[in-house]
Amino acid sequence: MIYSLIVFLFNPRYVYFMKTEVTDLVVSEFAKRVRSGLGSKVHAVYWFGSRARGEGTFDSDYDLLLESADPLSLQERDLVTDISVDISGRNRVLLDVHYARCEKMHGLKRFITPFRDVVLSEGIVL
Repeated sequence: MIYSLIVFLFNPRYVYFMKTEVTDLVVSEFAKRVRSGLGSKVHAVYWFGSRARGEGTFDSDYDLLLESADPLSLQERDLVTDISVDISGRNRVLLDVHYARCEKMHGLKRFITPFRDVVLSEGIVL
């Protein structure tokens, strides 16, 4: 009986579903730190995928899209990578960060793709 209770309490799947505020902290910390580091370059940060839909499991990654008006420099992308690696390591999760320019997300018809449609239809703007 005690063994069953311990397994139940420390099962990662149970912990994930019971602690959704941890999920919110991971994505909100990412958005806050990226905005702090890149300033006005950041147009929007989208959180999409299974975790954003509430269908993720304990081993699901966090799908994020960073939208900017202009392309990010290598140094700016390195900063975003450093932030995502830091958050990933401290929380034992994987952040999958994508990049897009505003014109590809909201502009010309030639940029309309299934990926863009998924991000815009189910994504949560942070």
